[in-house]
Amino acid sequence: MGLGKDEYALFAKYGRDYIKLGRKIDSEFGYRGTNYRVGDRLYRFPSKWLQIMVDRFYAINGPQNVELITIYKLLDCRDDPDEPENAVFQVGGLAYSDPPFSKYIPEMFDEPNFEDQLIRLRQTRTGTRLGGKVDPQTGKWVFPDGPPQGWRYNSDRGLWEEDF
Repeated sequence: MGLGKDEYALFAKYGRDYIKLGRKIDSEFGYRGTNYRVGDRLYRFPSKWLQIMVDRFYAINGPQNVELITIYKLLDCRDDPDEPENAVFQVGGLAYSDPPFSKYIPEMFDEPNFEDQLIRLRQTRTGTRLGGKVDPQTGKWVFPDGPPQGWRYNSDRGLWEEDF
């Protein structure tokens, strides 16, 4: 599918806020949910917190004002994003004017170790820019001084990777 045509969001037509729900999946909540970054680690909200956030999104913005739409359609709602009245704000987004997740889940700051309840996403980075070349005999990328500590070779991708 095209970019954003299989990902969904809840959009508040008058408040112009939206919560990215992601792709549909077979889970209690029904969607993958949005990502939450703590430092350099990426997390996803579990179904419990996603449902609380969505319920409060409806309560704050009014059920008649909230629409389930694709990300692709959401981009069409923006007419001209440079006009202030057409600005669209992502809950938990990176822009200065985007409302934080704590607007809908204030418990994030009240509850100790809130991050422990979140689902950590595995992230990797590849070592193709660390120098070296492909060994013609093995077909593996080799580093001049051997692989850096903590890196492993992913034969499916044909790349050296590090988890972070």
